[in-house]
Amino acid sequence: MWADANSAHNLVLTGTEKGTGTATVRMTGRTQRGYMEAGLIPYRGDDDYIAFQRKHNTGSPTLTLATEHNGWAEEPHRIPDPDRQDLWLRLRHVGDSVTASYSLDGTTFTTLGNPIDASWLTGARFGVLAEAESASDTDTPFLFDDFTVDGAPVRFAARRP
Repeated sequence: MWADANSAHNLVLTGTEKGTGTATVRMTGRTQRGYMEAGLIPYRGDDDYIAFQRKHNTGSPTLTLATEHNGWAEEPHRIPDPDRQDLWLRLRHVGDSVTASYSLDGTTFTTLGNPIDASWLTGARFGVLAEAESASDTDTPFLFDDFTVDGAPVRFAARRP
């Protein structure tokens, strides 16, 4: 998802339209090619979301906080992608702002940039996404687990072995 390129199909959302509070997920896997991206998202629609994700950026992987509001997309915060498979992502949506943080161990979280305005993101749902610009038989899938919203577990249909 980016501006008018709304072709993402691997988006799993929670059932509630609360979209506020704190969502955390453990993500395993790194981006491998092209514009591949995966992460945590409060989502109201293809043109209204905030995504905290690993992005491949055609060979310059980053951990990026991206926003899109009314179809206008931007990336206010990004750092080089941490060199490890497991990464915990957290988004805290309180009042009119969203703060992103990440952890390398699931315990100690580091804030990425300053809080961003999210006054326009009412009725959003938290979820996870993983996407690439085209299918490939050689991609290693991303795994998401330990997904919580305000500390309550959010279960996927199956758990990894």
